[in-house]
Amino acid sequence: MLRALPADERAVLLAHEHSHLAHRHHHYNALGEMACALNPVLRGLREEHGFALERWADEDAAHTVASRPLAARSLARAALAGTGRGPATALAYLRHQATARLRALQGARPESRRSAVLLAALMVTVTALALADATSALGRFLEVLHP
Repeated sequence: MLRALPADERAVLLAHEHSHLAHRHHHYNALGEMACALNPVLRGLREEHGFALERWADEDAAHTVASRPLAARSLARAALAGTGRGPATALAYLRHQATARLRALQGARPESRRSAVLLAALMVTVTALALADATSALGRFLEVLHP
């Protein structure tokens, strides 16, 4: 993928990945995955959570290189370069939600990135409440079995 990008677009790709590292997106991702695994109600939010983290890194990269059009062009080229050739290309392009991310980069810069943090916090809170309720129900069930 790096070889497919000119120097200015490589800078965007590296800034994007640096954002993931600097903001510790892997922690947010792990919490989201855990919440979705523990609470089936949250599984629908899984893709939204991943998308929010990618958008956060996209915006940071655009800010670093001071060009949203350059960031969008880099994302498009990197997504196509990273998918290979053939029918799998379209599927991989969709999996990374590149079209929606490109559209977002072509629009106005969002005011805040709190949505990713709030979504992660909501997922963890709902999961914790569901687990507390399940633990309480299990305790009542065990009391009925063994008074």
